Amino acid sequence: MAVFRNDRLCRPGGWGRLEDSLSLGEQPKLAANLSEALGGLHEPPDDPPAWDPPAPENRLPEGTCRALVERLGSDAVSTDVDDRIAHSLGRSYRDLLRIWSGHLGPVTDAVVYPRDEEGVAAVLRLATEHNVAVVPFGGGTSVVGGVDPLAGQHAAVVSLDTMRLVHVKIDAEAQLADIGAGVLGPDLERQLNEHDFMLGHFPQSFEFSTFGGWVATRGAGQQSTRYGKIEHMVSSVRIVTPRGAILTRNVPASAAGPSLVQQFIGSEGTLGVITSAVAHIGVVPRRLNFTRSCWATSPRLSHWSAIWHRPNCRCRWCVSRMRTRRVSCSKPPQVDRH
Repeated sequence: MAVFRNDRLCRPGGWGRLEDSLSLGEQPKLAANLSEALGGLHEPPDDPPAWDPPAPENRLPEGTCRALVERLGSDAVSTDVDDRIAHSLGRSYRDLLRIWSGHLGPVTDAVVYPRDEEGVAAVLRLATEHNVAVVPFGGGTSVVGGVDPLAGQHAAVVSLDTMRLVHVKIDAEAQLADIGAGVLGPDLERQLNEHDFMLGHFPQSFEFSTFGGWVATRGAGQQSTRYGKIEHMVSSVRIVTPRGAILTRNVPASAAGPSLVQQFIGSEGTLGVITSAVAHIGVVPRRLNFTRSCWATSPRLSHWSAIWHRPNCRCRWCVSRMRTRRVSCSKPPQVDRH
């Protein structure tokens, strides 16, 4: 099963692209280190068994499917088995076990790809009329069951893929960007960088997740200690519900009580489908420094860990990641504080 999203080909049972596969035969040092750490490696079979899960039942009434095709077009509605399975799973360990065991659990009945906000609204109206649940789907990188197609009391489930909602409009003077929900992380940064701007949100799923997914899940990134989490970056949100669209006011700040935009950020698709949002953008730094440090003994590491994790500590470093490894050092480690 190959899953196409935009111009990338993703692994069906893991992270990354198929063309980026790593062969241990081509990496003897890595293979030796893994063998030592794991107590031996088993050679993979020359011809792995084909992945052939049973075709899941489709509960979507024919009339509902026909209505979706009439409104969105035949190229925007899919009942293909591979598409349905790919949009029914995230990338948690539980999801990967479901893939490779063949016990898929609930599978969405159709996948729709609206081209614009009007298409999203049409899907929600039809779903309401035909008693069909709708699950928004971005990059499919959820590890908490956020894309599970649970029908509940509904007759069927449709996954709404946002991959075609990909506009990026930059207001250089205000340093704001109106961003479509389906824009992938690398595509967003590339387009902003072309105008000497950046968003600064880099979750571990950055390469395969979408801007709308970051907003819907109230995401955090590896540089959030410097640039903030996604809720600190978003100025306003546009969300489509079965009863119409809601656009929160795009103002620098407000003292008017509970923030409606903050209610939508992190709503996980329960309040509607986020189609776009306006975010604060910053100027690309003139210089980027990435540093690493090592500690010869665990007491030194414990000392630095205590400093790093003090609740009120505001470190100058914009990102920190620590790994423990026993090494021998002839001199004390030096830390670059740029």
